[in-house]
Amino acid sequence: MHRRLARVRPQRSRRLERVLQGWRGRLLERIEDRARRRRARPHPRARRRVAGRRGRSRAGRPGTAPREDRARGDRDRRAGRRDPRQAGRARVRRGRQRSPLRREEAPLAVRPRGQSPRVRRCRARPPREGDRVTSHYQRHLGRAFIDEEVARNYRYRQPYPPEVFDVLAGLLVAPRTVLDAGCGSGALTRGLAGFTERIDAVDPSEAMIREGRRLPGGDSERIRWIVGRAEDAPLAAPYGLATTGASIHWMDLSVVLPRFGAALAPTGRLAIVDTESVYADEAWRRDLVAVFERYSPAHSDDFYGLIAELEASGHFTREGERRTAPIPYEQSLDDYLAMLASTSSLSRVTLRDRADAFEHDARGIFAAHGMERVRAALVAHIVWGRPR
Repeated sequence: MHRRLARVRPQRSRRLERVLQGWRGRLLERIEDRARRRRARPHPRARRRVAGRRGRSRAGRPGTAPREDRARGDRDRRAGRRDPRQAGRARVRRGRQRSPLRREEAPLAVRPRGQSPRVRRCRARPPREGDRVTSHYQRHLGRAFIDEEVARNYRYRQPYPPEVFDVLAGLLVAPRTVLDAGCGSGALTRGLAGFTERIDAVDPSEAMIREGRRLPGGDSERIRWIVGRAEDAPLAAPYGLATTGASIHWMDLSVVLPRFGAALAPTGRLAIVDTESVYADEAWRRDLVAVFERYSPAHSDDFYGLIAELEASGHFTREGERRTAPIPYEQSLDDYLAMLASTSSLSRVTLRDRADAFEHDARGIFAAHGMERVRAALVAHIVWGRPR
């Protein structure tokens, strides 16, 4: 009996020792995990120091202020976020924004909850799709172009100077087919149809496509109207030329530019066209711009600034450019206001109950300057190159 107990006790002691070792190991892991989490959280005392000594401590550099402090000054920056669930968060690291293309959504680095700004040398985690916010242009304004009235008002926009089509005709190579991306009501499309074998006119707005078909030249057999986004619309490559107007700022350029490059013939080029109105009398224009700023939630940026950012992104190589000679152009006040109503930021569908007040204030500017018509000189800017 005593011999049997002598054999059992060492076995029990070894089993108990293994159990204790397992408990000890799990306890140590929990302690280490808790210590890691504690180190990852900024100390409350450090936050108070930053709030009281902004600019004098390392932790107080721009972009690393405590989130409570940032939240008070950044509400306007967060107002344009695409994801409403993130509208109230103050975790976007200022100064970490990638160089965005004009009016394009730009991914920002976002620090996840519990991660210290000191982790990985002050780098936040890589951006994810849910973290994307609008930079310059608010994308919800693009919904205005699905409105029938906005599409009808496109006919009051200033036309492209004839010199534009001479330049584009010289850029067209075999096969003599053209892709017009973001065509709108087809101002470029209908002008290009005369010297192409086929032109694919792509726009996401059905209202714009219907308006383009109704306008003179819109029923040409050479035009293939396509309702869809330039990012994923069905294309019939290869193309000898791709064109786009100011609508390029609505596109996801990291997607469409490589797609254009793949769809173009080896010697095909992408031409980006924009127009500018030059006014001899700047006084009334300055007063009218002040009205724009009171009502418009967004404003245009520089065309060549967009091109420079395209080149900096690595998606576009500029090969040439042309500025057309100015041509005189004039409109009645009614037509000019209808043209303004075709823009995303000043359309009636955007201004809503402020639309009548905007028109009243604009007409007040015209009356104050004794204007009956709007006169300007039209200039077009064309930049072409190879997308990739």
